[in-house]
Amino acid sequence: MFTSLKLFLIQALVAVGIMSPATTTSIAPTPIVEPQAIIETIAETPTATTTTIETSRVEERPVTTKPVQAQTSAPAVKSNNDVLIVVEEPAPTKVDPVVYAKPVNGSCGDVANRKLTQAPTESLCTTGDPTSVEEKDNTYSWTCMGKNGGWNASTCQAYKTEDGVCGSLANSIVPPKFNGFTKDKLCTVGFETMVTTVGQQLSWQCGGWFGGKNAMCYAIQAVDPNSVRSY
Repeated sequence: MFTSLKLFLIQALVAVGIMSPATTTSIAPTPIVEPQAIIETIAETPTATTTTIETSRVEERPVTTKPVQAQTSAPAVKSNNDVLIVVEEPAPTKVDPVVYAKPVNGSCGDVANRKLTQAPTESLCTTGDPTSVEEKDNTYSWTCMGKNGGWNASTCQAYKTEDGVCGSLANSIVPPKFNGFTKDKLCTVGFETMVTTVGQQLSWQCGGWFGGKNAMCYAIQAVDPNSVRSY
């Protein structure tokens, strides 16, 4: 009804020359709709406040990720355009630390250079490992071996103290002009001195080793070869 009235007024204005026909807006008459039809139309038509989002206008952007530095305790993350790739890196192999032992040079112990009555068994080395003790010419000798690549000590020595002992010529009668004064016959133990002659008496000493006591030895030189006693 309102629309019909509006159309009538516009036509009247055009007729009296107030409104130019060029500016006339053609408005189609609105059909009269029964109330029941309006209710049905509202029920079927979406309300004016409904918002429709056109999916075609949504801009697709690639996912930008920041590379994550790989750690031994967590997997590394790498980006490939818009795809996240989780890479499981193998755990590092456990390596035991290498321990280098300090070289130890061998050194002779407190018993070295002492005068002993028997072979030493203790205090052979201050550092290092001792070898077996050897005895020769009343001298005990051994070596202290270095450890972990260390140097060996020079030969360590100790000395056997021993008293001199007369040999088989002592207390015997030897023939005239006897010249068989050999070392083993003069002294069994110790070192022999020069044989001296006083009349028919021969004498010498068997010196003790390394502080040992000296032994005084005697023999008789016969005038008559038939009186020679076995020696």
